[in-house]
Amino acid sequence: AAAEHDIDSALLATRKTLNALIAGQRDLPVLQGWRRSIIGETLLAMLKLD
Repeated sequence: AAAEHDIDSALLATRKTLNALIAGQRDLPVLQGWRRSIIGETLLAMLKLD
């Protein structure tokens, strides 16, 4: 997703943020605003597949 939008992947989500998402936290930058539309929805869908 980062390459498609010419954005540094670190601006989308940090490793710490991804770990928090996996742990169940939902009040995260990756799930808000433009980040949610670029990668957040995809991440949530991937977590639901587990």
